[in-house]
Amino acid sequence: MTAALCSRIVAFGDGSGMLPLAAAIGLVLLAAGYRRRALAWLASFGAGVLLILAGKMAFDLGGLHIAALAFYSVSGHAMLTTAVYPMLLMLIGALVGERAASYGKALGFALAVALAVILINCNYHTPAETLAGGAIGLIVAWFNLRTPVRLNPRRLGRRLLLLMLPLCLVAPLGLHGQARPIKEVAWRWLAHRLGATHTYWRDIETDPLSGRQQVKLVEHRKSW
Repeated sequence: MTAALCSRIVAFGDGSGMLPLAAAIGLVLLAAGYRRRALAWLASFGAGVLLILAGKMAFDLGGLHIAALAFYSVSGHAMLTTAVYPMLLMLIGALVGERAASYGKALGFALAVALAVILINCNYHTPAETLAGGAIGLIVAWFNLRTPVRLNPRRLGRRLLLLMLPLCLVAPLGLHGQARPIKEVAWRWLAHRLGATHTYWRDIETDPLSGRQQVKLVEHRKSW
C-alpha cells in the first residue's frame, strides 16, 4: 500500500473530521428527544478525548514511554473511529429499524478494526498504541450503545437529515489535517506553562527482512 493511499484512508480517522461527526451525533440525539443520552455521549466522548490528549502530551513533551511494549504515543485515530463510527452508523440504521441499527453498529466496529490494521501496517502507530486508543474508544462506544435508540425521521426533520448525511461523508476528508495547527499552538502554550524544553517523537519503520516494526525515539531541544 502506497503512502498516499495510506494517508487517504487514515484521513477517515482524523480528529478534524471525527470531532464534527461526534458533535453531529449529539445533535441528532438531542433532536430525537434523547437529551440525557446526548449529554452522556458528549461527556463520555470528551473524557475519552482528554485521555488521549493527556497521553500524547506525556510523550510529546515529557518523553514518557514504555519501550518494552513499543508504547509511545497513544493512537487518537483508533480511539476516535472506535467511538464514533459504531455510534454514527447505528443512528443511521435506526432510521430504518432496530435490525438495521444493529447492522450499522457492527459495520462501525468493522470499519474501526480495518482502520486500526492500516494504522499498524502503514507505520502510523505500533500495535500497543493502537490497542490502547481502541480500548478507550471501545469503552466510550459500549457506554453509549448499551440501550437501543429509536429515531423517527419525521420528528427529526428532513433538513437535519439532509445536512447530516453529506457531513458524514465530507467531514473526514474535507477537514483532514486542519487540527494539527491547533494542536501545535496548544502544545506550545502547554510547554511554556510546564517549562518543557524538549519535544519527543518516534519514527516507525518496517524491517525488510523480518517484517517487524522498528521504533526510533527522537529527542529535540526546542525553544518555545
